[in-house]
Amino acid sequence: MPAPRFEPERRTGPISFGPPLRFEADIYDCEAEGTIPDTLRGTFYRVGPNRQYPARYKDDSPFNGDGMVSMFRIADGHVQFKCRWVRTARLIAEQEARRALFGLYRNQYTNFPEARDIPLYTANTHIYFHGGKLLALKEDGPPFAIDPHTLETEGLWDFNGALTSATFTAHPKIDIHTGEMLAFGYEAKGDATRDI
Repeated sequence: MPAPRFEPERRTGPISFGPPLRFEADIYDCEAEGTIPDTLRGTFYRVGPNRQYPARYKDDSPFNGDGMVSMFRIADGHVQFKCRWVRTARLIAEQEARRALFGLYRNQYTNFPEARDIPLYTANTHIYFHGGKLLALKEDGPPFAIDPHTLETEGLWDFNGALTSATFTAHPKIDIHTGEMLAFGYEAKGDATRDI
Protein backbone atom coordinates (compact mmCIF):
# COMPACT_ATOMS: atom_id res chain seq x y z
CA MET A 1 0.00 0.00 0.00
CA PRO A 2 1.53 3.37 -0.96
CA ALA A 3 2.20 5.94 1.76
CA PRO A 4 -0.57 8.51 2.13
CA ARG A 5 0.10 11.70 0.23
CA PHE A 6 0.43 14.91 2.21
CA GLU A 7 -2.22 17.41 1.24
CA PRO A 8 -1.80 20.95 2.58
CA GLU A 9 -4.77 22.36 4.44
CA ARG A 10 -6.84 24.60 2.20
CA ARG A 11 -7.93 27.86 3.82
CA THR A 12 -10.56 30.30 2.76
CA GLY A 13 -11.27 33.68 4.25
CA PRO A 14 -9.06 35.73 6.55
CA ILE A 15 -6.34 34.30 8.77
CA SER A 16 -7.52 33.76 12.32
CA PHE A 17 -5.33 33.73 15.42
CA GLY A 18 -8.26 33.06 17.74
CA PRO A 19 -9.57 35.45 20.36
CA PRO A 20 -7.15 37.83 22.08
CA LEU A 21 -5.73 36.70 25.42
CA ARG A 22 -5.97 40.23 26.87
CA PHE A 23 -3.60 39.50 29.76
CA GLU A 24 0.08 39.23 30.64
CA ALA A 25 1.21 36.05 32.39
CA ASP A 26 3.91 34.24 34.36
CA ILE A 27 3.94 30.45 34.66
CA TYR A 28 6.78 29.18 36.82
CA ASP A 29 6.51 25.47 35.99
CA CYS A 30 4.99 24.71 32.60
CA GLU A 31 3.65 21.25 32.04
CA ALA A 32 5.74 19.29 29.53
CA GLU A 33 5.14 15.99 27.84
CA GLY A 34 8.08 13.71 28.54
CA THR A 35 11.26 14.68 30.35
CA ILE A 36 13.32 17.81 29.76
CA PRO A 37 17.05 16.97 30.01
CA ASP A 38 18.77 18.74 32.92
CA THR A 39 21.54 19.79 30.52
CA LEU A 40 19.17 21.66 28.18
CA ARG A 41 19.44 25.39 28.96
CA GLY A 42 18.33 28.42 27.03
CA THR A 43 15.58 30.87 26.26
CA PHE A 44 13.15 30.91 23.35
CA TYR A 45 11.52 34.26 22.52
CA ARG A 46 8.56 34.93 20.27
CA VAL A 47 6.36 37.92 19.43
CA GLY A 48 2.97 38.15 17.80
CA PRO A 49 -0.24 40.16 17.64
CA ASN A 50 -2.53 40.04 20.69
CA ARG A 51 -5.22 42.70 20.82
CA GLN A 52 -5.62 44.52 24.08
CA TYR A 53 -9.21 45.36 23.06
CA PRO A 54 -11.45 43.66 20.50
CA ALA A 55 -11.19 44.92 16.92
CA ARG A 56 -13.48 47.79 15.97
CA TYR A 57 -14.04 46.27 12.51
CA LYS A 58 -15.14 42.67 12.05
CA ASP A 59 -13.03 42.10 8.93
CA ASP A 60 -9.81 43.72 10.21
CA SER A 61 -6.49 41.91 9.83
CA PRO A 62 -5.33 39.85 12.82
CA PHE A 63 -1.92 41.47 12.23
CA ASN A 64 -3.40 44.67 13.65
CA GLY A 65 -3.01 43.35 17.21
CA ASP A 66 -0.73 44.81 19.87
CA GLY A 67 2.72 43.24 20.14
CA MET A 68 2.97 40.52 22.81
CA VAL A 69 6.46 39.18 23.59
CA SER A 70 6.69 35.70 25.11
CA MET A 71 9.64 33.92 26.67
CA PHE A 72 10.17 30.23 27.45
CA ARG A 73 13.16 29.82 29.77
CA ILE A 74 14.47 26.25 29.98
CA ALA A 75 16.85 25.14 32.75
CA ASP A 76 17.34 22.29 35.23
CA GLY A 77 14.56 20.19 33.70
CA HIS A 78 11.92 22.94 34.00
CA VAL A 79 10.32 25.52 31.73
CA GLN A 80 9.15 28.94 32.85
CA PHE A 81 6.90 31.12 30.70
CA LYS A 82 6.40 34.87 30.69
CA CYS A 83 4.51 37.19 28.33
CA ARG A 84 4.28 40.98 28.25
CA TRP A 85 2.84 43.54 25.87
CA VAL A 86 5.26 45.81 24.06
CA ARG A 87 4.44 49.19 25.58
CA THR A 88 3.94 51.18 22.40
CA ALA A 89 2.32 54.62 22.31
CA ARG A 90 -0.73 52.92 20.79
CA LEU A 91 -1.08 50.38 23.61
CA ILE A 92 -0.65 53.06 26.29
CA ALA A 93 -3.24 55.34 24.65
CA GLU A 94 -5.81 52.56 24.53
CA GLN A 95 -5.15 51.61 28.15
CA GLU A 96 -5.75 55.21 29.18
CA ALA A 97 -8.95 55.41 27.07
CA ARG A 98 -10.05 51.92 28.21
CA ARG A 99 -11.18 51.06 24.67
CA ALA A 100 -9.92 50.47 21.14
CA LEU A 101 -8.95 53.73 19.42
CA PHE A 102 -7.44 52.41 16.21
CA GLY A 103 -9.29 51.25 13.11
CA LEU A 104 -8.31 49.04 10.20
CA TYR A 105 -4.80 47.68 9.72
CA ARG A 106 -2.34 50.47 8.78
CA ASN A 107 -5.18 52.84 7.88
CA GLN A 108 -4.89 55.99 9.97
CA TYR A 109 -8.13 57.37 8.46
CA THR A 110 -10.22 54.79 10.35
CA ASN A 111 -8.89 55.75 13.81
CA PHE A 112 -10.88 57.74 16.34
CA PRO A 113 -9.96 61.45 16.25
CA GLU A 114 -8.13 61.28 19.61
CA ALA A 115 -5.72 58.73 18.06
CA ARG A 116 -4.83 60.95 15.08
CA ASP A 117 -1.28 61.82 16.21
CA ILE A 118 -0.42 58.47 17.84
CA PRO A 119 1.89 56.18 15.82
CA LEU A 120 0.22 53.02 14.49
CA TYR A 121 3.16 50.67 15.00
CA THR A 122 2.64 47.64 17.21
CA ALA A 123 6.04 45.82 17.29
CA ASN A 124 4.31 42.49 16.70
CA THR A 125 6.09 40.77 13.78
CA HIS A 126 9.58 39.58 14.73
CA ILE A 127 11.84 39.40 17.79
CA TYR A 128 15.58 39.75 17.23
CA PHE A 129 18.64 39.80 19.48
CA HIS A 130 21.48 42.02 18.24
CA GLY A 131 24.17 44.19 19.79
CA GLY A 132 23.13 43.28 23.32
CA LYS A 133 19.51 44.32 22.66
CA LEU A 134 16.37 42.23 22.32
CA LEU A 135 14.32 44.03 19.65
CA ALA A 136 10.59 43.74 18.86
CA LEU A 137 10.10 44.65 15.19
CA LYS A 138 7.37 45.60 12.73
CA GLU A 139 7.78 47.13 9.27
CA ASP A 140 5.93 50.39 9.95
CA GLY A 141 8.02 51.76 12.82
CA PRO A 142 11.35 51.69 14.62
CA PRO A 143 12.38 48.74 16.84
CA PHE A 144 11.44 48.57 20.51
CA ALA A 145 14.14 47.42 22.93
CA ILE A 146 12.90 44.78 25.38
CA ASP A 147 14.60 43.66 28.60
CA PRO A 148 15.55 40.01 27.88
CA HIS A 149 14.93 38.92 31.50
CA THR A 150 11.75 40.78 32.51
CA LEU A 151 10.31 41.50 29.02
CA GLU A 152 9.63 45.06 30.12
CA THR A 153 9.72 47.58 27.27
CA GLU A 154 12.81 49.80 27.46
CA GLY A 155 11.62 52.08 24.64
CA LEU A 156 12.21 52.87 21.00
CA TRP A 157 15.69 51.94 19.79
CA ASP A 158 17.48 53.99 17.11
CA PHE A 159 20.86 52.21 17.27
CA ASN A 160 22.48 55.10 19.13
CA GLY A 161 21.31 57.63 16.54
CA ALA A 162 22.21 55.57 13.45
CA LEU A 163 18.58 54.90 12.49
CA THR A 164 17.21 57.98 10.74
CA SER A 165 14.26 56.29 9.00
CA ALA A 166 10.74 56.43 10.47
CA THR A 167 10.48 52.70 9.66
CA PHE A 168 12.64 49.60 10.00
CA THR A 169 12.34 46.14 8.46
CA ALA A 170 10.91 43.36 10.60
CA HIS A 171 13.35 40.89 8.97
CA PRO A 172 16.94 42.20 9.17
CA LYS A 173 19.90 40.04 8.14
CA ILE A 174 23.34 39.65 9.72
CA ASP A 175 26.58 39.71 7.72
CA ILE A 176 28.24 36.47 8.86
CA HIS A 177 31.73 37.93 8.39
CA THR A 178 31.35 41.24 10.22
CA GLY A 179 28.34 40.69 12.52
CA GLU A 180 26.79 43.87 11.13
CA MET A 181 23.03 44.07 10.80
CA LEU A 182 21.72 44.82 7.31
CA ALA A 183 18.31 46.44 7.21
CA PHE A 184 16.11 48.93 5.38
CA GLY A 185 12.98 50.95 5.98
CA TYR A 186 10.36 51.71 3.35
CA GLU A 187 8.10 54.76 3.61
CA ALA A 188 11.17 56.01 5.44
CA LYS A 189 9.95 59.60 5.83
CA GLY A 190 6.45 58.59 6.96
CA ASP A 191 3.15 57.20 5.80
CA ALA A 192 2.87 56.86 1.99
CA THR A 193 6.30 58.43 1.25
CA ARG A 194 8.34 56.79 -1.51
CA ASP A 195 11.67 56.83 0.33
CA ILE A 196 13.63 53.68 1.18
